[in-house]
Amino acid sequence: MAIEWYKGDVAGAIAESKAKKASLMVFVVWTDEYSPMYERTLKSMDFSKKHFVAIKIDAYTEPFDQLKAIYRIVPVPCVLLIDEETGMVMERIAGPVFDEELQTSLLDVMADAPTKPAPKPVPPSKPEEAKIHLKLMDGRNTTEIFLPHNKIIDVKNRAATVFALRGKFQLVVPYPRQILSDDLNEKTLEEMNLYPSSALIVLYQEHSNLTPWTTPVFQFFRTLLQTIQSFWRFIFGGVAVAGPEPGHSGTKEKDN
Repeated sequence: MAIEWYKGDVAGAIAESKAKKASLMVFVVWTDEYSPMYERTLKSMDFSKKHFVAIKIDAYTEPFDQLKAIYRIVPVPCVLLIDEETGMVMERIAGPVFDEELQTSLLDVMADAPTKPAPKPVPPSKPEEAKIHLKLMDGRNTTEIFLPHNKIIDVKNRAATVFALRGKFQLVVPYPRQILSDDLNEKTLEEMNLYPSSALIVLYQEHSNLTPWTTPVFQFFRTLLQTIQSFWRFIFGGVAVAGPEPGHSGTKEKDN
């Protein structure tokens, strides 16, 4: 992989290497006979696994003067490997060097350069929706989609609409068993650990607002009993039993 040269001045390259926590490689080139050999060798080498910032500087220019102001003695041509933390020159190749020797020297120089850090694992993204499975005791069920910030009252309203519930009902978390009472209505699904998915039981009785004494079956038997009592009083309560007339004992005397 070819080297990607930093496009900027020396100060910018130094700042880039510090920001990336990567070594700084400086290649000083000129119109001499050895500079093309340096450049040819650098192009032929694979630095893809190395972690560094590289800058190429023409000798006797303003960037070159900036580099000399920092490191004083800078031969031409040369390759410098600079530590990003201390700013010290770790390795240096300079002067007339032939291809094979230059490549060996560059390999030795780049051996001190750190390898590229492994990419950080990307944490799995949390789903943006909450799936709530609602089930009635009669077998009817549905899976409804909510958002994590939706509240328990939103689930209750959805259950009432989907199942056409009239009257009071309860939502129950099966395990560990918990009744989602009215004081939890303003809690979010995320706060109640119902996100990203959960199953809820809907406890509902169609006549839950009736007491045992006001159910239709009881009313029927009550009406029937009242009818039988009225008929009984009519037959037996309105007929008087005949007794002996006044002055008579009720027994017949014998003739003398």
